Amino acid sequence: MVNAPNIKAFSLFSIVGFTCTSCCSNVITFESLIKLESNTSTFITFCQYVFVAIASYVLLVRKYGIQNSAKLLVVPTTMPLYRYLISTYGFCLASVLGNIVFRFHLSLPIHIIFRSSSTAFTMLLGYLIYRKKYSLGQILGSVLMSLGVITVTISNMSDRSSQPNEEPQEFRIYVSGLAILVGVTMLTSFLSLYNESSNRIYRAKERSGSWLENLFYSHLYAIPFFLLLPGTLKREYELVESLSASSNFKKYWAFLLANVITQLLCVAGVNKIAILTSAVTLGVILLLRRFLSLLFSMLLFHNEMSPLGMLGTIMVFAGAGVYSYSIGAENDKMKMKEKRE
Repeated sequence: MVNAPNIKAFSLFSIVGFTCTSCCSNVITFESLIKLESNTSTFITFCQYVFVAIASYVLLVRKYGIQNSAKLLVVPTTMPLYRYLISTYGFCLASVLGNIVFRFHLSLPIHIIFRSSSTAFTMLLGYLIYRKKYSLGQILGSVLMSLGVITVTISNMSDRSSQPNEEPQEFRIYVSGLAILVGVTMLTSFLSLYNESSNRIYRAKERSGSWLENLFYSHLYAIPFFLLLPGTLKREYELVESLSASSNFKKYWAFLLANVITQLLCVAGVNKIAILTSAVTLGVILLLRRFLSLLFSMLLFHNEMSPLGMLGTIMVFAGAGVYSYSIGAENDKMKMKEKRE
């Protein structure tokens, strides 16, 4: 892995800027699609996976040659295939459930904030399952993020319950959506720990391959998951077709095309940054991307927050910053210790 200091600053900033721009654009196009038809999230996710798998396959064929195209369907990894598939299908399930929560009247800012707090869940599961130990800074950052999420949730639920037209049934639907979002965040946290364990046991980081191969296989093997949901895909596709009588039909397909393209650019950029920089730098960059997405969502789609909600948001991102800084300090100490030895 190449460390950040060995990379030209201009090159790194270019990749970071490219990734943040494409990821924020992806969030904007996704929310635009949800505004047109909120019940097609699984169909959108399916289109994303198919498009990224096809596009990355074409790029791999260009890289290795058409004569080796058949070999690309075999995973070049030293770890057992079942572990790779567990990770792929787990993240695929998290992606589908994460998009489904929009049907429960959850705003995008709430979605972003909860997903940004996954570090706290990762620490909790890491301690309970793998008996991991964490520094004071990591614990403080985790506590800040958790309190921030609780603050935003209480603020948002209070705002909804005080609305005169808010029916009890709609409020229960909203709470159900929050429960699913908590489950999704815990699932992604567990999968992150699972992948870390796989890399440690089988030394997957040392295997041959590139970010492009990882991008292809993680999307290729996720496609059969969607084939288990033919009824859902058909029903959501019919909802899209029902828009044909209005001007929203062409808008939907235009936004969908923009969404799958920006999804490819976003995940490609994230995979490339993961190779060029340390995990801490990647975490900070992803945090910046989420923060920018949150700001764009609030500005473009009028997802307003109360002062209490804004305080909670600041706590979440401040906690993530403290956590990232703490990891960086720990890494610096380890490097200094290795130099002395």
